[in-house]
Amino acid sequence: MRPRKRIAVLGATELEASTLAIVLETRGYRVEICMSEDAAMRISTPAAFLVLGLDNAQRERVRSRLRLQHRDCGFAMESHGADAATVLEAVKAAAAMRRGPKNLRSAASAAGELARAAKNRRRVA
Repeated sequence: MRPRKRIAVLGATELEASTLAIVLETRGYRVEICMSEDAAMRISTPAAFLVLGLDNAQRERVRSRLRLQHRDCGFAMESHGADAATVLEAVKAAAAMRRGPKNLRSAASAAGELARAAKNRRRVA
């Protein structure tokens, strides 16, 4: 049997946390509710983060901060009051994003990237 994927929920209200936990657990996910960003940083290897109810600037700040700690997890950003079907589809897409073999270019070294950039550089006079 395949292990359950861990979904970390950040920024949910009490009512949203309980309903999302029920919906996601019935679909085979393991749900961890985080009350703060620091709690989200301490979670080990989530498959995806579900961030609820932030504006665009705060979403990008949270995403960049969590990406430093958890490089291989996906992110789903939704607003408060989104229905369960929308949230479920976003979580499913975010959790499946990091599956499969990695692209060689994503694992390239800095020296290789500089060599590739120098090779493809054109001078326009």
